[in-house]
Amino acid sequence: MEFMIRDRLSWLRFLNFDLGGPTPDENTIRLFRNKLTETGTLRQVMKAFDWQLHKKGYIPMSGQIVDASLVPAPKQRNTEPEKEAVKAGKSADEIWPDEPNKAAQKDVDARWTLKIGGKVRYLRKQYEVSERWACHATGTGRSSVRYRSIKPDDAPIRERLRALSAERRRFGYRRLHIMLSREGVHMNQKKLRRLYREEGLQVRKRGGRKRALGTRSPMLLPQGPNQRWSLDFVSDALDDGRRFRILCIVDDFTRECIGLVADTSLSGLRVARELNAIIMRRGKPHMVVSDNGTELTSIAILKWSQEWRIEWHYTQPGKPTQNAFVESFNGRLRDECLNETLFSSVRHARAVLATWKHDYNYVRPHSAHGGATLVELADQADMGHARYRLDQSAMF
Repeated sequence: MEFMIRDRLSWLRFLNFDLGGPTPDENTIRLFRNKLTETGTLRQVMKAFDWQLHKKGYIPMSGQIVDASLVPAPKQRNTEPEKEAVKAGKSADEIWPDEPNKAAQKDVDARWTLKIGGKVRYLRKQYEVSERWACHATGTGRSSVRYRSIKPDDAPIRERLRALSAERRRFGYRRLHIMLSREGVHMNQKKLRRLYREEGLQVRKRGGRKRALGTRSPMLLPQGPNQRWSLDFVSDALDDGRRFRILCIVDDFTRECIGLVADTSLSGLRVARELNAIIMRRGKPHMVVSDNGTELTSIAILKWSQEWRIEWHYTQPGKPTQNAFVESFNGRLRDECLNETLFSSVRHARAVLATWKHDYNYVRPHSAHGGATLVELADQADMGHARYRLDQSAMF
């Protein structure tokens, strides 16, 4: 329940003054309203008034008192973070600590019952009334409140849909619908399209040349070492102005740098060769993530991923945040190594990068692991995941 002092007339009626007497200015009204809110007086008054209404059989429902009449409150427009905080169960004082007036006007409990059943549950819990009485007060049918969904479980269909889309990489939802129908799974095409869209299985359009398009399944967070690697390129220049590139390879779970390859040219064949060398040392990953660079969408990479049966996921163009782990690593590499060193040759760059890589993996504290190094993390027995061992041969 909210009493809104919006003008001088509301001020006079709130204080029970004579309507013909002198009235204060708007600044005085604002200061008085703030003082009432800060001291909690207004909240206590409204709480007492709410109790009086409750004893008389009335329930204050997300409304406000204006000129001694109960009218529906205007719709409050909150920002997305405020909506999430309200849904998380935070109080108005916690959401708006620096705005006491706004916090006093927000009826968090009653106004954010999004479903009819939520309103009924709120009334029953807050005022200890029966379900019949709460449904009558809100104008809700008791059958609607007691309804329980009988929607079937679509998990097996979703799993089979993902498997078919992986086998038939260029099939859209229409052909997949036919394939499922042949297997005895009969459903409405519109429902299949909804499941198809929710699983993120849309077919990407091909470009002018034949290139690797990557997997269609959504990219999930890794739950152990060697589950997902991230690749990206970083460029720099020698002291004579010649440019060279660095291939960065990171394990997304351990944050370990498992490869830093520097050269003046890094083709798709060279990338595949370096990945083979790393796999020989530490095993193959389940998935590789990269952007849509020409080296990483070449025929050599397509052939390599098919031979090793490794899923290759490409991020959407213009969205480097989808490959955030290696992008974050690139920032540390440039800030702590590349910007601090003047390279005289590619051989010099390779030596410096090998030293920095060893320091990054074995000495540098990592905030993602509570300040521990990767070696210390590998020795912990209570990781909650399978233990892993860093490859000492990958130092140089």
